Amino acid sequence: MSGQRSSSSGGAAASVAAGCTLRESASRSSLMRARAAAAASSMSLSSTAAGAPSASYGGGLLSGGTSTASFGHRHHHSSGVDGGLAVFSWGRGEDGQLGIGDTSDQDEPTYVDALRGVGVRQIACGSGHTVVLTTDGEVYTWGRGDDGRLGHGDNGWKYVPRIAQSLAGQVIVQVTCGSYHTAAVASNGDLYTWGGGMYGKLGHGNESGHSTPRRVEGLVGLTVSQIACGSRHTAVITSTGALYTWGDKENGVAGHGDTEGHQYTPKLLERLAGKRVVQLSACGFHTGCLTDAAEVFTWGEGKFGRLGHGAERNCRSPRL
Repeated sequence: MSGQRSSSSGGAAASVAAGCTLRESASRSSLMRARAAAAASSMSLSSTAAGAPSASYGGGLLSGGTSTASFGHRHHHSSGVDGGLAVFSWGRGEDGQLGIGDTSDQDEPTYVDALRGVGVRQIACGSGHTVVLTTDGEVYTWGRGDDGRLGHGDNGWKYVPRIAQSLAGQVIVQVTCGSYHTAAVASNGDLYTWGGGMYGKLGHGNESGHSTPRRVEGLVGLTVSQIACGSRHTAVITSTGALYTWGDKENGVAGHGDTEGHQYTPKLLERLAGKRVVQLSACGFHTGCLTDAAEVFTWGEGKFGRLGHGAERNCRSPRL
């Protein structure tokens, strides 16, 4: 399984342009409103808290409020907002990750009726689960619940969107997910993670999983502005442009120069300590970032040439 990926050119408008037939089970008029809103959208990527577009494997795309697109491992979502939410999902539904009330596959975009009237800000997909951030700063999750990745206090699967009650009282500004874990940034800059804790990717000092969101104490005092999750690791940018990573070290995934064991708590990436990082993206087993000097660094597993360095060698620390 891989981590997550976002698309910089998705959204409902892109779906229409590609010839996809959007269908809604309840109301044709709501569908037409969603199409009109998406068509009117500028389709530009919105900025994260640090002012840079979001991009990550299988997860979400931060949108400007009129359209979002998210492409999971085997399922997809798009949404258009016109005074209310219209979320569409399609693809593999075996884990309930499409949010339409069952585990059926959908070969064309299908309206997620359970989110009717809920304003959307962001959507992200893991391998078998989905997370949505509303304009009110609330978090909804659904799909496969193994390892507590949905954050509802159990390991049960949810076939329709359900609000994460444990985050009540927090205003969440960003969400993302890896294959088996989920993360959210609060308006005060605190980071919350939950789900499978293997490889230490939750950042809580061990490999224990958590079925409800838990604050990452190792980042308290710092203001997290961006978050990205791979399959076995997690990375964040702070408001000062510093980059911290944790999780699996194999093949240089964590980026700290060593490949043995795991990094259980957030650790500053020393290789980039003199840089100001403005954008971050993580895939299953590699990571990339952009600095304010327009420099692109990548590290981790180099299979298939994904690091862009002209070979398939792994990189244990960020390389320009």
